[in-house]
Amino acid sequence: VMDEIGKMELLSLRDKANYLLEKEFYNFYDKADHIIGTIPLQVKDKFVDEIKKKTKVITVDQFNRDSVPEQVIALLKSEASL
Repeated sequence: VMDEIGKMELLSLRDKANYLLEKEFYNFYDKADHIIGTIPLQVKDKFVDEIKKKTKVITVDQFNRDSVPEQVIALLKSEASL
């Protein structure tokens, strides 16, 4: 489970000192079976765009937020049966 990758986290990833964090994330991401996290949908960023390409994105809003846990569980169960 990954906490939010938000605007401030993205800015810190652009810092040279945090380049290794981004590199390590890609190493982890490529090996993980499942990752649950939050990403900003409105941000134009290469890192976020790569995550969006490789994942199933579920948009959460005030109307569906109570049903999201069931959606995630159903998705994980369906992938486990493949």
